[in-house]
Amino acid sequence: MSSEAVISVHNLSKHYRIYNHPVDRIRQMLSLGGKKHYREFTALDDIHLDIRRGETVGIVGRNGSGKSTLLQLVCGILKPTAGEVQVNGRIAALLELGAGFHPEFSGRENIYMQAAIMNISREEADKRLPEIAAFADIGDFLGQPVKTYSSGMFVRLAFAVAIAMSPDILIVDEALSVGDALFQAKCFAKFREFKTQGVTILFVTHSLDLITSHCDTAFMLDRGVLAGRGSPKEVVDQYRRHIAIKEESRQQASFPTPAQTALEWPRTFELNPAENRYGSGEAEIREAGLFTENETPSQIFMRNAPFSIRLHIHAHHDVASPIVSFVIKDVKGTVLCGTTTLMEHLDLGPLGSGKRLMVAFRQIMRLNPGNYLLSVGCQTLGEEGYIPYDVRLDLIAFQVVSDGERPGVFDPESTIEWRHLNDLAQREKDQP
Repeated sequence: MSSEAVISVHNLSKHYRIYNHPVDRIRQMLSLGGKKHYREFTALDDIHLDIRRGETVGIVGRNGSGKSTLLQLVCGILKPTAGEVQVNGRIAALLELGAGFHPEFSGRENIYMQAAIMNISREEADKRLPEIAAFADIGDFLGQPVKTYSSGMFVRLAFAVAIAMSPDILIVDEALSVGDALFQAKCFAKFREFKTQGVTILFVTHSLDLITSHCDTAFMLDRGVLAGRGSPKEVVDQYRRHIAIKEESRQQASFPTPAQTALEWPRTFELNPAENRYGSGEAEIREAGLFTENETPSQIFMRNAPFSIRLHIHAHHDVASPIVSFVIKDVKGTVLCGTTTLMEHLDLGPLGSGKRLMVAFRQIMRLNPGNYLLSVGCQTLGEEGYIPYDVRLDLIAFQVVSDGERPGVFDPESTIEWRHLNDLAQREKDQP
C-alpha cells in the first residue's frame, strides 16, 4: 500500500456460482472437481485502484456493474475470490437500507450496538448520543424499534451514527437518495467538513451532478470492469456517453468534414479540439454557435442580455422526428440548464437524406459572470430511451460578464420592497 493510500485494491475479483436448482449444490459437492453444475457470474474482474487520504471519490456505473460489490469488499462484508483489499483506518459505512441495524432494537439500542462494533466504549457512546439524536432529528422515534421507521427516518439515523463514530473513511452507497432536500444539504455540509479534517469519502450515486460538485476523483465500473478513472468531469462525460449508446452501436461514428464553403460560420467560433463526440452519424450537427440579440456571433455575453444558440443539422440518412437539444455546464461539468425540442413540445417532423435543418434556441442569459461550456445534440427517441445521431459535448466555451457581482450561478432578478415598520406602527397609533 502506498504511504498516502488509505484504500488500496489490487487484482481484485469476485465470482459467484449460480445454480439452476438447489440440488445442483449437492451434485457439485459430490462431483469432486469433475463436471460443473453451476455457471459462474463475475461481479468484479481484476480491479486495481488506490484512494488517498482526504480524497472524496465517486463511483458511477449502471445497475449490476459491481459498484455495491466493490464497496462491500472494501468494508470487509464480502471476501474476494482473488486479489486483496488493504484498508488503513476506521470505516463507517451506509450501504443498503437496513444493513447493520437490528430491526427489533430501538434506534438508541442500535446506536450502542454500532458503537460496540466499532470498538467504542459505552461511556464514549453516551457522550456522542446527544449529537447523534440532534443530527438524526427523529424525535421520540429514537426509542422505537427501527422496523417501524420510514426509509427517510432510517437513513437519518444511519448517517448520524456513521459520522458520529469519528471515521477515517466514510462509505455511502446511494443511501442519501431517499432523504429529503434539507437533510441531504445537511449531509453534504458534513461531507465538506470531513474533507477539511482529512476524512476519505467514497460514495456511489446515480446523481451525476453530485459527482462533479463534490468529488476529487471518479471511477466508472462496467460489467465488473474498471472502465474509467480520472477527474469527475472526464468520468461523468464518459459515463453519459456510455449510457447513451446501445451496445451494438458503441463504435465512434465517422463524421465527414464539411468544406468551408458549405459552412455559414466558418472559423467564426473557437471550438474545443478535445470535444467528446459520439452518435450513429445518421444526422450530423454541421455547425453550432452562440449569438447576441442582433445575431452577432460571440463567445462573451452580458448577464441578463438576450442571446440565442443555433444549430445546423445535415441528414445523411432519412431520420424520423429528430430531437435537438442543448446543455450548459460549468467548468467542473455540473449541468446548469438546457432544454430539448421534445421538452418544448415541438415536433420537427421527418428529415430526409441530404436535407438540412436549422434550429435556434432563444433565451435570456441568466447565468452569473463566469466561464461555461455549451454541449449540443441531435437524437431520436426509441423504446429504451434516446438514440443519439450526433452529440457534441463541451463543444464551445463562452464567458458571461457583468457590471456587478452576484453570488451563485444565476441571477433571479429580484425586486426589493421595503418600509420602516416602526413608522407604520406610529401612524396607526396617531390615527384617531
